[in-house]
Amino acid sequence: MRIITEGNKKNEVQEFYIQAFSLLFFPEDNIFGINAAGENYIKIIINKNQDIIEISVNICYNKKTGEKYSEFTDEPGGDYLVEIGGLFYETAANLTGMSPPWGIHTGIRPAKTAGAVFENNNCSEDKTLDILRRVYLMHEDKAELALETYKNGKAAVNRVIDNIDNQEKSPGSFSLYISAPFCPSRCKYCSFVSFSSPKLLKLIPDYIEKLALELKLTGEIMRGKNLASVYIGGGTPTVLDRKSLEIILKAVEDNFNGEKIIEYTVECGRPDTITEEKLGILKSY
Repeated sequence: MRIITEGNKKNEVQEFYIQAFSLLFFPEDNIFGINAAGENYIKIIINKNQDIIEISVNICYNKKTGEKYSEFTDEPGGDYLVEIGGLFYETAANLTGMSPPWGIHTGIRPAKTAGAVFENNNCSEDKTLDILRRVYLMHEDKAELALETYKNGKAAVNRVIDNIDNQEKSPGSFSLYISAPFCPSRCKYCSFVSFSSPKLLKLIPDYIEKLALELKLTGEIMRGKNLASVYIGGGTPTVLDRKSLEIILKAVEDNFNGEKIIEYTVECGRPDTITEEKLGILKSY
């Protein structure tokens, strides 16, 4: 897929941003660049005329073409990326008949976007949901989920802050991060430095054994202090089987004072690694 930009003199629109949108609609055409093979292309034109900015997005895919155009005022609050993202989404949706439910939000942490909109609009739920649906083109259920997740996270953070401000009630609070640096394969959208190899997955049993030992030693070091939050990240922690997950969770339960845990998070970013059995184990702990 060739990516062509005109008027992008200050590189306001980076190629990676367009690639992320392209993979939503055209995942099989994932070789990018000006000289990419084939007839498919994405062309973005930015024309600045005093205070007015004209933007057009033209897509050619499998000999079908589509184009969207808009103009907006260059004033505080104007956002090139949101405008271009919306035009791209509408053009690609017309060409493919697809409507990705997260709209123009790409990458990770949609709750962060929802939170920024929420805080910038005097914490109005109605305004936030309207902007997420109308501007970010999220489906209604996804907009509601993003806002709910932000509010729950914000409440947890506030409880942690309250604990820090009141150390008499919660002396020596701390948070625990546990790494599970394994993935079943590299996702097309992944922007992290990572490696994918079946050989690495063979290391999991030995890694879990050493991780459980490290959790025990860490628990001894932190004895007398209260564990406030646990975050198990990766990689993809849910690539671990039931037994490995339970070893980690039990090591936390056995070696730390978890009476005042405020938040317990496990990354579950790959649907193909999630089972009802694994979710049951997570819930039980």
